Amino acid sequence: MTTVVHIGKNTIQTLALRFMLTNMALDMSLTRSSSDCAIVMFRFRPEIPQSQRDLFATKIKTLKHMSCVKDNRLIVGGPSITDPIARSQGYHFCLLSYHQDRKALEEYQASHEHHEVTSKYMWPYIDDVHRFDFEVAPEDEYMVGVLAKRMQLPGGVTPAESDAESGTSEESETS
Repeated sequence: MTTVVHIGKNTIQTLALRFMLTNMALDMSLTRSSSDCAIVMFRFRPEIPQSQRDLFATKIKTLKHMSCVKDNRLIVGGPSITDPIARSQGYHFCLLSYHQDRKALEEYQASHEHHEVTSKYMWPYIDDVHRFDFEVAPEDEYMVGVLAKRMQLPGGVTPAESDAESGTSEESETS
């Protein structure tokens, strides 16, 4: 099953709220502690080939395994499926990451791993970046952990990681 995420209007505030509210299902069994959430949208310069954009997406996804990323909740989505596409304003990818608190978010942003990925695979090629960080209200916290909890297989492995280890992919299973 594929989850489609709608990001509406042109403001980052609306982007953050709509993404969380339309993409996450309810799960009352999660704790009520708060998280910090980072949303980043990336637009590459027009002359940058798709292969370089894809390499960036692959590299940035590796940061989900950092201890400062809460429960490996770092999602990279793209390309946009917005219709009409002009409403996407040319952005190629959107990143959504969760962190236990502001200190963990700052640790993520200051880390060697983050610097390595952004300095090699993003900043030399990027046209524009929009970033919006916010604290998830305690009463909304139950919504932000659903994907991580439901997508874990026994042993804490996600389906994508399991496929990578076994050499299968969703594409080969559906073909």
